[in-house]
Formats: sequence, C-alpha cells, structure tokens
Amino acid sequence: MAYHAVSNRLVAILKHHYNSPEYIARDVATLKRLPEHLSVILTLENGGKGDALEKLVNEVSEVAAWCTAAGIPKLSVYEKTGTALLAS
Repeated sequence: MAYHAVSNRLVAILKHHYNSPEYIARDVATLKRLPEHLSVILTLENGGKGDALEKLVNEVSEVAAWCTAAGIPKLSVYEKTGTALLAS
C-alpha cells in the first residue's frame, strides 16, 4: 500500500499538467468540443492583505497558461471586489 502511494505520488509530480503544455494538449485532444471563451471567477483572499494579490496573479497566470496549451482562444477573469484591478 505504501509503495503504491509513493509510486502514484511520484508519477503525479513527474506528469503534472503544469509542467508540460503537451500534456494538457494531449488531455484535451480527446474532447469533442472546446470552448471558444472561458470565464473564471477568482477570489482575492484576506481582503487583499499580504501576498494575496500575488497569489491571485499566480492563479490567473496558471489559468491563462492552461488555456493557451488547451487551445482556448479567449479568457475572461472576474474578481468580485475589483481590488486586484485597482492595484495593478
């Protein structure tokens, strides 16, 4: 059981989809349809204090990279408070 847990974790780390745009493209290649426009709603945590804005920007970067690798041409990002827009 422990061997399989460690083995599965190692494979997950080595094959993690963020590490390879080709891996994402291979995943979505089996889909019959892809969206032309993807919208996401993200939340700025802790009221924007500390590194919350940096974390939000990192999340947007990850989603944008995933969309690019998947071949989704348009991405809209929403954040309820609008604080991130004011700070950038």
